Amino acid sequence: MIIGVNDVTSVLSIWRSPIDRVAVAEAESLQRRQPQCTIVYGEDFTQITMYNYGQYITAAGGIANADAALDLMFGAMNPSTLYGFYGGLAYITQQEFSVNAYDPILKKHEVPDQCNILGAGTGGSKANGMSTPFYHFTITPMATGSSISQFLTCEGNHTTGGKWFRGLSFKWLQTNAKAGDICISAGTWNCRAIDCTFTDCPTAFYAIGESAGLEQCLINYTTGSPNDAVAVYLQGPQAYVVGPSEYLQDSVASGGPTGCTAIALGGGGGAGNLVHGVISTIHLSNWSYAINYNVNPGVNGTHITNVQAQAYATCVNMQPPSVSNNQINGEKYTGCTFEKAPNSVMSTAIVFIDTNGGGNNTINDIEFTDCSVYSQAGFPAGGYCYQISSGSNIRIIGGTASNAGNGLVTAGIAITTTAISGGPPGPGRITVLGVDLNSSYPQTGGGPSAYALFVSANLQDVVTIDNCRMTNYSASPIYITGTVNNYLYIRNCEGYNDRNTSILSGTSSLPITSPVSAATASSLTGGTDYYGPSLVVFTNNASSNTFTINGTISQTVPAHGFVTLYLASPYDTIQFGHTLSAFSWIGK
Repeated sequence: MIIGVNDVTSVLSIWRSPIDRVAVAEAESLQRRQPQCTIVYGEDFTQITMYNYGQYITAAGGIANADAALDLMFGAMNPSTLYGFYGGLAYITQQEFSVNAYDPILKKHEVPDQCNILGAGTGGSKANGMSTPFYHFTITPMATGSSISQFLTCEGNHTTGGKWFRGLSFKWLQTNAKAGDICISAGTWNCRAIDCTFTDCPTAFYAIGESAGLEQCLINYTTGSPNDAVAVYLQGPQAYVVGPSEYLQDSVASGGPTGCTAIALGGGGGAGNLVHGVISTIHLSNWSYAINYNVNPGVNGTHITNVQAQAYATCVNMQPPSVSNNQINGEKYTGCTFEKAPNSVMSTAIVFIDTNGGGNNTINDIEFTDCSVYSQAGFPAGGYCYQISSGSNIRIIGGTASNAGNGLVTAGIAITTTAISGGPPGPGRITVLGVDLNSSYPQTGGGPSAYALFVSANLQDVVTIDNCRMTNYSASPIYITGTVNNYLYIRNCEGYNDRNTSILSGTSSLPITSPVSAATASSLTGGTDYYGPSLVVFTNNASSNTFTINGTISQTVPAHGFVTLYLASPYDTIQFGHTLSAFSWIGK
């Protein structure tokens, strides 16, 4: 008689020995550990909403038909009369597939709704001695036809569940590649790439849909990639990029592509504006532009935190394109580091704010909090850490703006005229609080700033510089060539307000014929314009004397009287009735 291990009940009813019970239990345990089925390369898991790319490779006639297999798989994941399923999990084996990108109008590889495309093995470019790189998809762009090619398309009807790409690696072949080519066009809600790598993909991810974005992905441009490309577009509402992540390209100075942008912000205007976007915990390296507002118009309320960017030209290019509805409002940068690349030869500002010919309200409510901005480049002349040409309600709070670079006029903060004719002659309200504007930044290769503050614009509203450090400048840390229009205030700044700057001294030139303020003291012989509080000290002559403050408050000083007068504003005026015995006006 032969008894199977499944006949446990009958066995135990005959064998009562404890040893027999142990033997049967061991037999059952051994049976459970044995493989119950065999999974082959082309196994069909469709009925449990899992899709094996290998199955469709086999159905399409082999790996040479990877494009057809991809479309077969996406077709099976769409609602089906056979199973009625929507989307599911697609499994991409650890294998390299050569595929093609097509004209976007064709929507050749259209990804179905509610899908999760999962790669086995992370792939990516070779590094640390690896001889053979591995990519799930090596993508050939079109040689002719449309100006751009597109690989994966996420459009059409959708639920809030989204379309997710996980652990996949993409390699865009450089032959015939164009700056506008797109790897993933994310046009639906919650379309996301997670833990993916993109090598030489001109646009790795085009986030058009609501809450579309990238998480912990790597993007890399190598020498030979197209110039003027944009790696990531954040265009739809709540679009985002979060890390930890690295987006990098080969250095421009070493032959890398020129004019490229890591992340472009802007929704296209109107209802399609980028609102409430997020960029967080990411390193952007060697791009011409790290964060660029000059590609698409319409940005509102982006929060950018813990970004470390090194740019060949400009880290933050906050200048909208010259089109209608080009508003930039409510942008908040917190805890970021922005650095000019050490091999740069460009004199562009590290952070540039300009309305591109629009009114100052075109850019409004902009804030940089605890950000470090400096240059490692030794060459550029005329460089600035922050350059503000137009815009309004701009706040720089805490952080550092130092080491702007070699040159006669380099500055931590520069307030200049608008870059485009027809715009305002200068920006609106600017507030700078608690910023380290020291000439040099530690451990950098670039040159020190020539000035802490440079103003060449005709100011249109109040500019307040308060509690900032302006040290290590041999001469005055500020340089003014524009017209301040009674709008510039510098208070409590080490290296400026503590220098006891002589505004005017001696009795040979006194404000007698007309009132003079500290800010206009250079109108008198030997006078120096000063933009902070000041102290007036004088001794009257043998006759009684009168002086007038702000044209309305008159006081009489007796003969030989000694007066010490504190003027809180650089625009408080003073005028004397006649000459004095001694006079000194000191900046505080």
